[in-house]
Amino acid sequence: GSLSGDDLIRRFKMEAVSAGSLHHPNIVAIHEVGVHDGQHFLVMDFVDGPNLSELVRDQPLPAKRAATYVQIIAEAIHYAHEQGILHRDLKPSNVLIDSKDQPRVTDFGLARQMDGDSSLTLSGQVMGSPGYMPPEQASGARGKTDVRSDVYSLGATLYHLLTGRPPFGGSSVSETLHQVETQEPIPPRLLNCSVPLDLETICLKCLEKDQADRYSSALLVAEELTRFENGEPILARPTTVTSFPELQWADKSYVHRYREIADYVIPDRWRLFQVLGSFFRHHFAGRRRVRVCDLGCGDGVLAAALLTVDSTIDLTLVDGSAEALATTRDRLGERTNTSYEVAAFDAIIRRDVRLGPFDFIASSFAIHHVHHAEKSVLFQRLIDQLQPGGWFMNIDITLPDHEVLNGWMLELWREQILEAEARHCPPRSSREVPEEAWNNPDNKYATLGSQLKALRVAGFVEVDCHYRNGIFGIYSGRKPACLASHEQQ
Repeated sequence: GSLSGDDLIRRFKMEAVSAGSLHHPNIVAIHEVGVHDGQHFLVMDFVDGPNLSELVRDQPLPAKRAATYVQIIAEAIHYAHEQGILHRDLKPSNVLIDSKDQPRVTDFGLARQMDGDSSLTLSGQVMGSPGYMPPEQASGARGKTDVRSDVYSLGATLYHLLTGRPPFGGSSVSETLHQVETQEPIPPRLLNCSVPLDLETICLKCLEKDQADRYSSALLVAEELTRFENGEPILARPTTVTSFPELQWADKSYVHRYREIADYVIPDRWRLFQVLGSFFRHHFAGRRRVRVCDLGCGDGVLAAALLTVDSTIDLTLVDGSAEALATTRDRLGERTNTSYEVAAFDAIIRRDVRLGPFDFIASSFAIHHVHHAEKSVLFQRLIDQLQPGGWFMNIDITLPDHEVLNGWMLELWREQILEAEARHCPPRSSREVPEEAWNNPDNKYATLGSQLKALRVAGFVEVDCHYRNGIFGIYSGRKPACLASHEQQ
């Protein structure tokens, strides 16, 4: 248009040069470029259909359909790479679906030649769509984008098709770019439980922060998706933990050894249980029946502590390890009002484990080394499932996110474990928690503030943090309900 600046006109012409040299059935072709009465124009293929973003506006696509689309797109992008062209702005809105249900890649306005440098890319300048661009592009660093950058955007597109949202999205462009550079994406299965593990694995490998950890070409992405579509084993391995068969909890000898030394190797553990017991007596004293779901019950110490407060509590104990549950059963003995559920957290997401109605959900995600992105969605799923009137409480690590403090904590635990194993007795001494840890206002390692905010946003009342030091925190909230109707339940 008449108000277009020089940069926009150069980008317009760049699209004509880049896409005009590509002849592929899944790339929208450009046939002519010119100017008429001062108006710049392109003549392109007409595609009578929606773009992928419009296609997933109401709900995510079925896994097989999403995989097929991205597999075809990946082959088209590989062809562009073979012609020496990077797209650099792949996203669902830049893929059109034609009348034969075939994806067609368009908008090469940010493309550049791989053997040269685009005059549109300036040092420190970020160009592209924030939610779909790779970290090396989000940082504005010049000269670091390559074919693996488009591989990242293929993964981001697949992510959107599977979940209905991009991998990252903040309230502003700068916040989104910060997430792209510093945060891990929430695994797709935690947003859409129907996503197969293999397809999630392919998607997350494309979205690795480090270029060296991604697929090295779009062709490899297409081949992996073809394996998935054919029901064949994929080559990539899962990058996240939502089940625990390979963790130490699945090792029977480790579980029993842990039970023997746990009270010595976990700082402030009994202090936490004292706080929990006090909370329990205050809110549930005199109730005729209290039901508790203890998620990640581990060695059963939390359950045992609750039973010292009220021996009539109905318990549902959930863990990803049968050995851990066996250890819990040994600790508690046989109780008619206790049930044991062997289930990893992904089963909870699918609601394969019946959590409600419970009066109380206690959880300690920290002990299971759950990735923070997974923890966030688990947190949300749990408070969604809690019945009106019920309580949610979580015990979490609250060590500030600082390299020095993290290193100190790991070293402290290492020393305590070694000494406890060598002496079969408590360590004689341990260092005090650093002042920086006690005084940190946010305890950002577990984003305790955001968890409390999430409870409030979800409509919970009496949201509070009951205990917080430099290592652990306990926080809770109650889902509102009429007192009379809750007592009837």
